[in-house]
Amino acid sequence: MLTLLETSGISIETSEGLQKIYFVTSLLLGDNLGVNSLGGFVESFTANFFCRFCKSKRIETFTQTEENCSLLRDEISHAEDVLLNDCSLTGVKSNCVLDALPSFSITSNYCVDSFHDLMEGCCHYTMLHILKHCVPKYFTIDLLNNRISLYKFGPCESNRVPPLRIDFDKKEKLKMSGSETFLFVKHFGLLIGDRVLTDDPYWHLYVKMRELLDIVVSKCLSKSSRELLRIIVRDFCMLYLSVTGDTLKPKMHFLLHYSTVFAECGTFELMSTKKFERKHRALLVPAHGTMSRTCITKTIAIKHQLDFSFRLMARQSILPSITKGPSMTICISELDCYNAIVSSLPKSIIMQSSSCLSLNWVLYKGTKYKPGMVLLLDVKECGPLFGVIEFILSADTDDLTFVFSYMVTFGFDEHIVAYEVDHTNVYSSVSPDNLYDPLPLSIHHSVSDDKYVILRYSL
Repeated sequence: MLTLLETSGISIETSEGLQKIYFVTSLLLGDNLGVNSLGGFVESFTANFFCRFCKSKRIETFTQTEENCSLLRDEISHAEDVLLNDCSLTGVKSNCVLDALPSFSITSNYCVDSFHDLMEGCCHYTMLHILKHCVPKYFTIDLLNNRISLYKFGPCESNRVPPLRIDFDKKEKLKMSGSETFLFVKHFGLLIGDRVLTDDPYWHLYVKMRELLDIVVSKCLSKSSRELLRIIVRDFCMLYLSVTGDTLKPKMHFLLHYSTVFAECGTFELMSTKKFERKHRALLVPAHGTMSRTCITKTIAIKHQLDFSFRLMARQSILPSITKGPSMTICISELDCYNAIVSSLPKSIIMQSSSCLSLNWVLYKGTKYKPGMVLLLDVKECGPLFGVIEFILSADTDDLTFVFSYMVTFGFDEHIVAYEVDHTNVYSSVSPDNLYDPLPLSIHHSVSDDKYVILRYSL
């Protein structure tokens, strides 16, 4: 079927007549175990050759800090490995069934899963070492848990960090999901960074991990970021080896190939299985709702295709409609900041200045905005420009305008890995479509009540 879709395509009736659409299988996405299994590679990461990208021996990966281009797999060597039929010498169990497609080759399937490699892998291993070093040298678990319970993660975060177990060092595990680990790592500097010395090598490891995390989860990177990413991965692996005295794990070895993956396929966030896991509930509901247990996967697939067909026939937009929260009618000319914002307000708002709606919140293109959230307005040479939402204005139409107050940015705190900011009395307005980044941020307070903004990813 996939070959037919690629070579023959399907015919679609459009307003311009009958059109032919072809479908090409470009990438096989999944976590490491899933891609290794479907790709015909060994399914054990303690195997001698566990990597699907290269033929580095497992014992070499314990200390390897850079990608060895001479060991990368290609179509010719892969075909020879399949014929050899000895996975202990090659890491290849069989040919990949998708290799039958005209445009697909498993050796050029440059796909990684940053969610499992970092959030559930490298971050977890690294934070265990950092916590073992810092407790009780700099702080106690009780102090950290107390700060976690009192810390305000902000209106942009629906997740929360669970308290750490007293015996985490004996269990060799942090009882956190991947999303919770990500949140813990992002805010760890603000949570407890004031207790740790700036020249502590373990803290340098944390800062380097944050640097790596921010660039990997970024949704937009320049081509020159490939070399930067390679250097950051190398430095992180070298720091991990020298500071912790531990060996590199298989998920850390996969990081060595990230610069090559970026050059071939772009940013990593769109390849992450995190998106797939959000669909779990939509697939589980029909599974629990059916009385039949015969070929349950087919039942789920049919239900999924029926839902998709309904969306196509109903001609529904893939963008969610605007959802407005509770509101009150205001006269914007009576606002103290009116003179400062009037020149930047859209005509639809000015024409209804006496009966404009001020919303408590709005859901716009799937993103929720509320007063008090921080907007990323622009990025200049001196750093990012932030603004705090004061009002969300709306006319009778779906036009939205954020009235915000600018924030002054004092600079980037390399120890905490956040921007120190403060409020101003300078106001302006902006449309949500004109933001530098559509995802809002939050203001976080340190123990000394200084204000900080933590970016979601590298700019």
